[in-house]
Amino acid sequence: MKISLLRTTQSASAAAILPGYAAARIEPRRSRRWIFFAGLISVAFLYGCAVAIFPTFFYSIFTIPIIILALASLWALPDTNADHGRAIRSLFWLYLVSLLLWPSYLAIALPGLPWINVQRLFLLPLCAIFFFSLSTSKVVRTELGEVLSANRFAATLVFSFVILQFATTILSPTIGASINKLFINQCAWTVPFLISCWMFRTEKHRRHWYAALLVLVLLTAVEALLEYKMQKVPWRDHIPSFLGESEDYVQANLRRATGLYRTKGFTVNTLVLAELLGVTAPFVFHAAFTSKKALTRLFWIIYIPCHFFVIVTTDSRLGMVSFLASGLLYLGIWNLLRWRERRHDPFAPALVLAYPLGAAAFGVLALTWTRLHRMVFGGGANSASDIARQTQWKMMWPKLWSWPFGHGPNTSGQTLGYVDPTGLVTVDSYYITVLLEYGIAGFFIYYSIFLLTAGQLTRKVLQGPTRKPSLAVPVAISLIVFVIDKSVLSLQNNHSIIFMILGMAFALKYRLNSEGTPAASPRRSVRSPRVLPVNA
Repeated sequence: MKISLLRTTQSASAAAILPGYAAARIEPRRSRRWIFFAGLISVAFLYGCAVAIFPTFFYSIFTIPIIILALASLWALPDTNADHGRAIRSLFWLYLVSLLLWPSYLAIALPGLPWINVQRLFLLPLCAIFFFSLSTSKVVRTELGEVLSANRFAATLVFSFVILQFATTILSPTIGASINKLFINQCAWTVPFLISCWMFRTEKHRRHWYAALLVLVLLTAVEALLEYKMQKVPWRDHIPSFLGESEDYVQANLRRATGLYRTKGFTVNTLVLAELLGVTAPFVFHAAFTSKKALTRLFWIIYIPCHFFVIVTTDSRLGMVSFLASGLLYLGIWNLLRWRERRHDPFAPALVLAYPLGAAAFGVLALTWTRLHRMVFGGGANSASDIARQTQWKMMWPKLWSWPFGHGPNTSGQTLGYVDPTGLVTVDSYYITVLLEYGIAGFFIYYSIFLLTAGQLTRKVLQGPTRKPSLAVPVAISLIVFVIDKSVLSLQNNHSIIFMILGMAFALKYRLNSEGTPAASPRRSVRSPRVLPVNA
């Protein structure tokens, strides 16, 4: 009787826990277990043979099933709404500091281990924690979705470009290298962009990022000035044994035909430093024009010539054009906003009307003054790079028309086939890189992302209720300057910073939309009582 009652209780509890299931067998069949373990051992054996037989650049192909299983596991996780924001923000700040203050060519090289890039030491955990938080927190998904919805068309372009990267990778002639580059692009571009969209919704984090960027740029400039004085990077003779140089970028291409030393700072190449200083110049102008404290404003006003001098030490037209474009664009928008703020100020319209005259005068000087002409348009030592770039454009068109759909990430150099006098396969314009790797559609999608976002953000600032230049002004100008820079530079070392700025632009547009919505309601509420007595 007790035994039957116990069985009845167990069956009732089992029915309550698993309704609709008949527990015919509690233990799985041994045949299924053996099939599972045999399949697991076979897959492990095949992976081991593949690693032993194939070259290292094939390893990325074998990680695809592992990545798919990891993403499927993340997708299947339940919503817990656990707060991982502090960990994400801490790793994000560390990654930002490593991008600007750690030479990317110096990696941790321990015996018996592969080289560990310091930037990726923070980037990979950042990606893992962010995707885990995105999968398990409805709050994070909702907040990120609000920002992307406020930039619907631009966000569609961003994700279209991501899909295009995957599509061209499948058709790549060197699929191993393309998969590796595809993985790096998603980690270094897409993830910082999404985190920036989510994190910069609040003014506090935007202000902290802006202040951190200014401090890091200032430290970069100080190091560049010290390097220019020493005529070598300060750490060149003091690299510890556990650090290795991935490539000898430090001593390569230091001088041109002019014999001038070209500073690199913490970057991998003197052109990368020039681009970094160019795209961050709008933020320096913004600090000089809008800082609330007089001493802070005076400091950044004094720093502007130092920023310009560091660009001069790079001996790069790219940095010079970026700095001048940043200054002209910022002054133009600042003058317009000042005129709106001070209608009766005689200086405001005078500055706006004098702006075209000043730009024309600068153009005349650039054409007539030999030194300025060489700094802006090139000449002399720059003629070789100009000829090389023209040759590459001529070589690119037949390759593009033969296959206008793109050859996949990290294939532009091999597809173009240009070799410089030193025997290095190179591409000197990111326009060519995008055209060959992602096709004509990818070219228009990629650059439309930045130009469209900058245009929409500038229009929001000029049409908005505020009449003072907000952080949206340098953000929009930085995106425009980046598009200009890519016409003469194919290196992608600063793209993580640019995609952070792009995420900042998305967040600022979302904030401007939310601030503009409630501003119209008080006007309707005030006007309504005036209409009622008349109708009565």
